[in-house]
Amino acid sequence: QLLNHTSGISDPFFGAPWMDTILANPTRVFTPNEVAGWVGAPLFPAGTSWGYSNTNYVLAGMIAQSAGGYSLARLIRDSILTPLNMDSTFIDVEEPTNGTLAHRWWNRVVNPVTQDYHDTSRVGLNSAVGYAGSIFSTSSEMVQWYNALFNGQVIEQLSMNELTTFIATDNPNYQYGLGLSRDITLG
Repeated sequence: QLLNHTSGISDPFFGAPWMDTILANPTRVFTPNEVAGWVGAPLFPAGTSWGYSNTNYVLAGMIAQSAGGYSLARLIRDSILTPLNMDSTFIDVEEPTNGTLAHRWWNRVVNPVTQDYHDTSRVGLNSAVGYAGSIFSTSSEMVQWYNALFNGQVIEQLSMNELTTFIATDNPNYQYGLGLSRDITLG
C-alpha cells in the first residue's frame, strides 16, 4: 500500500505549514522520523482508494533501513548502484553531488506566480522528501537502470509481476504499480 499509494497516508509536502517550514530552512536536514510526525489524518481508509503521497516513500525507506540495518543510501549503493556500475547516480544529501545537475523537477504555476525551487538549496527539500525524489542520475544511467530492472538483473520475475500490477487512479489515463506508473499520452 505504501508503494502503490493505496495507504491513505496524507502528503504534507505540498502545503502549509510544512512546505513553508522546509523553504524557511533550506539548508536544514530534516529526518525521516521528523517528517513522519508531520503526517495528518488519513485521506481514506487503507486499501480503499488511491492518492499519491511522498510520505509513503519516506516510510518505505524507514522500513528498508530498519530491516537492512544500514542507511538506505548504503543499501541502494551496495545492492544496486555498485553492482550495475552506476557511478554517476547518487542519493542527494547523503552522498556527494556527482556531475552537473539539470534544472530540477519542481516547477509549478500557481496563478499568477510560478514556483521554481531550482535555486533553493536541495538539502531541506531532498532530506524532507527523502527517497520520493532525492536520487539523481544521468540519462544514460537511467536507461541502464531500466534495462537492468526489466531484464531480470535486479529482481526476480515474481517481484516484477508485483511491481507491474497497475491499479486505477482518479485519472483513467494513469495507472500506478509499486513505485512505477503507466500513462496513456495522446492516445
